[in-house]
Amino acid sequence: MARASSGETLTISELRRKARERTLTVLDEARTCAHLLDTGKVKNQRELAKLMGVSQARVSQRIALLKLPAAVMQILSKSEDLTERHARELRRLTDPKLQAWVAKKVISHRLSVQETTAVVQSMLKELGQDPGAVAEGS
Repeated sequence: MARASSGETLTISELRRKARERTLTVLDEARTCAHLLDTGKVKNQRELAKLMGVSQARVSQRIALLKLPAAVMQILSKSEDLTERHARELRRLTDPKLQAWVAKKVISHRLSVQETTAVVQSMLKELGQDPGAVAEGS
C-alpha cells in the first residue's frame, strides 16, 4: 500500500487503475511511485512500470517532477495551464528561480509546450548551456 498526497492509501492495482483513468494528479502519481520504490514495495522503476501497465520512461518522468522546486510543484498542482509536459521542459533549467519564473510566465502568457520549449532553449543559450541537453534525472 502507498499513500497519495491526499492521504489516500493505494495498492499497486489501485495506482494502476487510477493512472489509467487519470484520476490522480501527476504529482500524486509521482509521490506514490517514489513511495513504492523507497519502501521497497517494488524493486525498481522497470518493475513498477510493468505492474502499472505503463512505460518505465513514464515512471521516471513522473518521479523527476519531484525534483522541481516547491513553488513550481505548487503551480503544477493548482493550474491547468502548467502541464506535466511544461514541467518537463522546466526541468532542463537548473536554477530553481528560473524554473519558477518560467512557470509563472507559462501561466500568465498561457504558453504552449512548444512555446515553453523555445523560452527554455533561449534561456539555456543565454546561460551558455547546451539547449539540447537534458537535466540530470529527467
